Amino acid sequence: LKSSLICLVRESRLDRLSTVGIYLAGQKCFTVRIWMNQSNITEELEVLKWRQQAYSVAVPVFVAICILVMVANLCVLVTLRWLHTKLTPTLRLTVSLAISDVWTSTVVAVSMVFNSYLVVVMHVPVSTCVALTFEGIRMGGLLTGCFHLLALSVNHYMLIVKPFLYPKLLSSRRTIVVIVLLWLVPPTVMLTFFASLEGQGYRSEEGYCLNVAFFHRLEFRLVIFLLICLLLVIMSVLYLLIFCMLNRLEKRFSKTRRSDPCSQQQQLSKKRKVLTTSLIIWGTFLLGWVPSSVIFVLTCATCPYPYSKSSAISVVFATSVLANFCILIKSLINPVIYAVRIPEIRGVLLNWVHRGTGSDSKAPVVGEDARRITDRGDQRSLLESRLAP
Repeated sequence: LKSSLICLVRESRLDRLSTVGIYLAGQKCFTVRIWMNQSNITEELEVLKWRQQAYSVAVPVFVAICILVMVANLCVLVTLRWLHTKLTPTLRLTVSLAISDVWTSTVVAVSMVFNSYLVVVMHVPVSTCVALTFEGIRMGGLLTGCFHLLALSVNHYMLIVKPFLYPKLLSSRRTIVVIVLLWLVPPTVMLTFFASLEGQGYRSEEGYCLNVAFFHRLEFRLVIFLLICLLLVIMSVLYLLIFCMLNRLEKRFSKTRRSDPCSQQQQLSKKRKVLTTSLIIWGTFLLGWVPSSVIFVLTCATCPYPYSKSSAISVVFATSVLANFCILIKSLINPVIYAVRIPEIRGVLLNWVHRGTGSDSKAPVVGEDARRITDRGDQRSLLESRLAP
């Protein structure tokens, strides 16, 4: 019993290898000589039993949420087949963000089943190197979503504040290059870092990727935390500049409202919608990443609230569940934003609804075609507004 318990305890020492605390398990058992009294054995057995019960409930729930996120974002992606307009930089970035949410949800679901459920609940041994690879891809995918939100904020900023530079800086080719970099750089950097540490990660002395002490230290987690905070600050500054620019344009329009009230009002209405969409996206970023990043930097072996004590495992598990839930809810809210705020996607979805109810399916499309004509002229309106007296 003691030998089996030592194996299980050593297997679970690295099971907290996760950005926001949903634990990984499956470390290969190795011989460890350690003295344990009967009370420690009983305590460890209770912890292992508690973890098994908690994982048997939490993992299926999170997998179900991941599937729901995938389905919601795939519904948005399917609408691309019925679009009859050229993809703008904003739409390209939005589509790429939806794909990243699908990919991240898939990786999170697979990693939870492979690294947590199979080992802790089903007692199936898994490769620690595969578990570490899943974690690198998962962290890279989550950061890819963050950088997509930053790219969207830059896109909105250039469209409203710098309309003269917008066509040159955000051409279709450059937008595609940016999207490719957003997809490749974060996971590549994470996996390269895991392979660059002497005696840790992929270069562990045992050859089984058992030593991941770097992941449980404050230094590593603080870098990720500061990176997310930096993205948050940049997005906040960009949206603040957008807000100031719209206020300035509104004051300018108020002076010329008598000469051309309808045109000015339409321009103001369009810009307010862009700002509202930007703020909603910014709000989802806050909802998903602020709790997760704070929990990530506070709970580790050398963090202010270490999870080394068995008595704190329930608290750490609860906060980890909350952090993962926030990120998945953010990914679930995003397709709702696309369906409500993006005219092209909304037009296709309305067309589906009218077909399902037996109504005239052409009416919504015509309305959205007219809206798309207005959207294509939005950039010209912005340029003209900058020239208004």
